[in-house]
Amino acid sequence: VGEAACNGIHGANRLASNSLLEGLVFGRRIARSINDRFAQETPEARAKPPVTLGHVSCEVERRPARRDVAAETRRLQARMTLDVGIIRNAASLLRATGELSDMLAEQAGAQCATIEEMELRNMTQLASLVAAAATARTESRGAHYRDDYPQPSEDWMLNLVI
Repeated sequence: VGEAACNGIHGANRLASNSLLEGLVFGRRIARSINDRFAQETPEARAKPPVTLGHVSCEVERRPARRDVAAETRRLQARMTLDVGIIRNAASLLRATGELSDMLAEQAGAQCATIEEMELRNMTQLASLVAAAATARTESRGAHYRDDYPQPSEDWMLNLVI
């Protein structure tokens, strides 16, 4: 719904007003669909106890993070601006994916003791996904411009899931 929607209404245009409108319209449609399905269930089906998985632990041994979060954030921002910015191509995306992979490897298994460390990990993961999607899409469309593939391609009239 909204920013994460893939409904074909506004294409690749992720303007705030569009995603807010989609959030309202499609959020309401989803709520109606859930309510309709719930109303069709029998009272016996609704009374079933929830499934339990027993004891589940999310505890994992983590090593202390040994990094300067501000410096790593600047490194991430610089890489994305230089290589995954407005004009991109295979070579710049390859540089970006390489450095982003290195950053993810450095962060793997490290404890996130602060909000800034969690944000850095999330931003790095998201940046990696953006670079992977931009690498995979060998065309230019909307705000995604590759100078090595300057034209849109009908072959790419599809959704890309990374």
